[in-house]
Amino acid sequence: MEPLLAVFSGYSLKGEHVEKPEELAPFVQDALDEIEYVIGDAATKWGGERVKDGHPAPFPLRYVEVGNEDFYDRTQSYEARFAQFYDAIKAKYPQLQIIATRGVSSRKPDVVDQHLYRSPRSLALDATHFDKANRNGPKIMVGEWASLDGKPTPTLQAALGDAAWMTGLERNSDVVVMSCYAPLLVNVNPGASQWGTNLIGYDALNSFSSPSYYAQKMFAENKGDVWLPMDLQLPSGDKMPAPTGQAGVGSFGSPVEFKDISIQPGGGAETQPDLQKSTGGFQLSGGKWTATEGVLSQPSVETNTRAIAKGVPWGDGVITLKARKLSGTEGFRIFFHYLDSSLFGSWTVGGWKNTKAGIAVGRGGAADLGSRTDVTLETGRWYNLRVELVGRHVRCFLDGKLMNEADEPPQEPAALIATASRVNETGEVILKAVNFSDRPVSGAVAVKGARVTGGRAILLTGDPSAQNTLENPEKVVPHESSLPAPVGSDSFSHEFPAHSVTVLRLSTR
Repeated sequence: MEPLLAVFSGYSLKGEHVEKPEELAPFVQDALDEIEYVIGDAATKWGGERVKDGHPAPFPLRYVEVGNEDFYDRTQSYEARFAQFYDAIKAKYPQLQIIATRGVSSRKPDVVDQHLYRSPRSLALDATHFDKANRNGPKIMVGEWASLDGKPTPTLQAALGDAAWMTGLERNSDVVVMSCYAPLLVNVNPGASQWGTNLIGYDALNSFSSPSYYAQKMFAENKGDVWLPMDLQLPSGDKMPAPTGQAGVGSFGSPVEFKDISIQPGGGAETQPDLQKSTGGFQLSGGKWTATEGVLSQPSVETNTRAIAKGVPWGDGVITLKARKLSGTEGFRIFFHYLDSSLFGSWTVGGWKNTKAGIAVGRGGAADLGSRTDVTLETGRWYNLRVELVGRHVRCFLDGKLMNEADEPPQEPAALIATASRVNETGEVILKAVNFSDRPVSGAVAVKGARVTGGRAILLTGDPSAQNTLENPEKVVPHESSLPAPVGSDSFSHEFPAHSVTVLRLSTR
């Protein structure tokens, strides 16, 4: 663990920002003064002030982050603001690593900060997020992240999502140089908290650690020096349950309208949301949704708006509707198998500057399915849309013509998510494994090129909805046991319990 200095970059999350370079200059100077206070020697103005304040030695500092969550700045002013800070800091302190809060092209940052808050299942599904990260680009800091499940502190289910995500962070530690769970602390007294899921709870007299804290601790205390490749032989995705979820509509930067919406779950009754006067049948996100005389309207140019039909999730079925764009450069979206904002399927028509139609899925991160097809929508014209869902197969029709089809990936994480490493000094092999499912996973653990002479297992498991509390602070905690591995063997059998995080430390020779 080491400190990181974040400096104000001329932007607030309310949307205010400093545009002109001469107006930004005092804030750049403030940043230089901060850095001088932290690492300057006694002969410098602000280093001298630090000495007077009782800390003669400079603080250790390698990283300076310019701003916070500037990806919310829709004016795109961060390019210029980052360049102004970058140039000034590098000129005076070339040894410092500069972190950008979003991708920039004006300068090449040393590190880019990413923030991710998702459901446990979404994080587990996205455990390979950084496997294909550019090894020649900036390094990555995951400066804020957490599985959101449980208030005021995480459930065991959240800990499983966190642990699955950490296998990817560890496996890609050559490019992911830092990460930080957030938030760390929460006052659990009624009305005292601001954020839903927090790592450690406390009141005026006591504190307790959450299952997610123990998952973090298990990973932190069992780190190897060298990552080891693995061959996980698991059931294929075809054996996993077919996707389910809700239907919905949306837009991305263009005013749109929808009507004659019909949702027909396979084997169920057709439903047609009442759009005469109310949007009450939908869960709304973004935009300015209204319903009048059978038409669902979204007139704003806001990006990523959604209206998701309420009800019980369903799998096979058909969605039909009419849609039109009223202005703008983009078209409209149809959602299917929608579970949450990071776990869904969607068909975009008239996207990519009104040039393409394509299917995508959210499985933590978004990804295209199949190829995009050419289409250009006429403003004001009503189009007939149809989405057919059978198992994992999706077929999408525009005015009766098949435009896109693809197979959805599973909505459930793999049966086992794991990573392995070796401790150079002792030769120990460390295996970390997450079983996110409600079934135990049994199998052989083989260590190629070495003999297992013994070991121990650290296990975190229980009811996935369980939480630790002030009254019961150790309801979910890790337990350690000796590993009954046969001496001199290169493999042994092991069962990974349902809803579990397991660390195996294997002595080898």
